Amino acid sequence: MSDSQGKLTQFWNELKRRKVVRVIAVYAAAAFVILELVSIIAEPLKLPDWTLAFIIVLLCVGFIIAVILSWIYDITPEGIEKTSPVQEIKEVVPEKPSKLFVWKIATVISLIVILGLVIWNIVKSSERSRDIQTLEKSIAVLPFENWSYADEFSHLGNAISNEIITELYKIREFRVLGYTSTLQYKESNKTISVIGQELGVNYIIEGIVERQENKVNIHVQVDPGRK
Repeated sequence: MSDSQGKLTQFWNELKRRKVVRVIAVYAAAAFVILELVSIIAEPLKLPDWTLAFIIVLLCVGFIIAVILSWIYDITPEGIEKTSPVQEIKEVVPEKPSKLFVWKIATVISLIVILGLVIWNIVKSSERSRDIQTLEKSIAVLPFENWSYADEFSHLGNAISNEIITELYKIREFRVLGYTSTLQYKESNKTISVIGQELGVNYIIEGIVERQENKVNIHVQVDPGRK
């Protein structure tokens, strides 16, 4: 029994070391946002009945691929590298409990805030526009600003924004700008309306990652783009 528990503990530690747990958390948050978005706008946009099921299948396939890739590869400052087996590592420094706590809190907060604000703004905009057929469904996700001055939180913000962009790409009815198109506006002083005009989008999602002592606050806002 103890041997079995030891193997499970070892496997769980290996999942965390390879950042698989972190990938699952970020992917789940972004996927949940996408599903809620589709369910909200399906009726007013007259999407086919099979749209939601199709999105679920895509998310499941993407989830499997994301888990496999996160197990095999790791993203480092030097680029994408193959994760070394635990036997090849001389010394493994475990993550501090406070760091694990921060990641859990950040994931939960990002899920709640992003979900609420995106749905609220989409529904509000849909109510203002009765002629939904003339509404161009264009969205841009700006790079999340890091106010904590810690690289780990910058990576968290980038991971969430990138995952949202990736999943929105799979919805044919949306025109989603790529991450490279919005990267130029990182730490930009331009207003949202100016950015919306330059990018030619109707919706802009922006966010801020901020650390306060033992917790992380993620502020997310969805603004109308070009007017």
